[in-house]
Amino acid sequence: MSDFLKNFTDDKYGKLLDEHEEQSKKEDKEKESNETTEIPIEKPKPTVEKALSDENKANKKDKVHAVISKTSIGKHKRTDTVEEINKDPNYQKKKIIQHGLLVLAILLVFVGGFLVYRFMNERTLPNFVDKPISEMQEWSKKNGVDLDINTEFSMKYDSDHVISVNKKAGSSVQKGDLLIVKVSEGADPEELLEIPDFATYNESKINDWISENRADNLKIQKEYSKTVKKGDFIRLEFADKDMTRKAYKRKDYATVTVSKGEAKKTIEVPDFSGKEVAEAVEWGKKNEVKIIQKEEYSESVEAGKVISQSISSKEKVAKGNELTIAVSKGKAQIVPNFSMFTLYTINEIGEKEGVPFLVVERYNAGVPYGQFISQDIAPGTIIENENVSNVVVTYSIGNPYINRSDVIYKTEKELRDYFYEMNQKGANITYKIQHVAPNTCQFKDQPIEKGITCGASYNNQFIEIGSTITIYMANADLNN
Repeated sequence: MSDFLKNFTDDKYGKLLDEHEEQSKKEDKEKESNETTEIPIEKPKPTVEKALSDENKANKKDKVHAVISKTSIGKHKRTDTVEEINKDPNYQKKKIIQHGLLVLAILLVFVGGFLVYRFMNERTLPNFVDKPISEMQEWSKKNGVDLDINTEFSMKYDSDHVISVNKKAGSSVQKGDLLIVKVSEGADPEELLEIPDFATYNESKINDWISENRADNLKIQKEYSKTVKKGDFIRLEFADKDMTRKAYKRKDYATVTVSKGEAKKTIEVPDFSGKEVAEAVEWGKKNEVKIIQKEEYSESVEAGKVISQSISSKEKVAKGNELTIAVSKGKAQIVPNFSMFTLYTINEIGEKEGVPFLVVERYNAGVPYGQFISQDIAPGTIIENENVSNVVVTYSIGNPYINRSDVIYKTEKELRDYFYEMNQKGANITYKIQHVAPNTCQFKDQPIEKGITCGASYNNQFIEIGSTITIYMANADLNN
């Protein structure tokens, strides 16, 4: 073993390494030559390895490395040479490639994750222009896209329809994106629209004007006409009676009536006489015949039933024609001539006339007692106003009569009430009180108290309307 190590002195070890390196290069050249020319190569000369005994060959590698480690302690130059021999010339390149592959792998993972996220959250924006905003709101809620909605008036788009979106239809949007949307409020309702003279327009032209001006509150209705050609203008009516064509705004309501032309007479008219008016009205609606009602009093037909009709039964009419029917209001209340009655007979006979009345008595010097003076509703008048409950009839009761019992032994209050009632009937009597001593009163057979009447200037006699009467009243303070 010591002999073997002697071969690894500094001089011998260097020589051994040089021979080993030279032998390796020769073997590489021979190998290349064999691969290209396939010419037999001479057997290489024995190397240092051949000089080693068979029992040391197995341990060559370990012993060489042990020698290298031992000699490298004090011989730095030789150690560097050994390291250069064992170092892989592609090591740095391999390290760079390894680091690059690692960075590339990380980048691919990141990009792949980002692409997957984009793919999972990507949405394609449909075309919502001129569609109801409710459709877009439903789509945005389902796909997690926010909307910033702004409204404005528009002549082109209907109310609550999308005007524009800040991204084109078909473009990609992500969950959480914000879309700015303009939505139509329809045409400006306050805009002034001067309606042309439709008298020169037909139905088609009227429709075109309504559509162009978005006058949605201007409606067209049709009716049959014998005089106006089909499709031509008949009349224009405003909901506001004070409205004019020049003051019309888009928000205002109006109706344009155009002709349906003359209809053929194919509808047979029934006999409505004596039937309920509702039956005639229902028939008119069903057959598009205009029913015009006129009310009349009738002695024989009950109220609410048909008295007569303008077109006889079994005659034929066309749609749009008019049928006038007379409808009963029942028996009329006609005010009688109450001058035919007296104050004595009116209560017995007057009630038979079927008109309520009220009798009023009034003093009148020119009309004999019990005779008719006036009535507040003229004879022959039909009472239609339900507020008229009575006809006021006035009869004369002649001149006022002073009854002694009504003015004697009375208090001043009782006198006031008595003359007030007489004056309400037109007596126009004035009375005055004269205070006298009780012992001077006319009626001394009965005791008279203070404040009690004991006489009058008129007793049990007629007096003229507007007269003055003196009433005597006892006053104990005047006794002697």
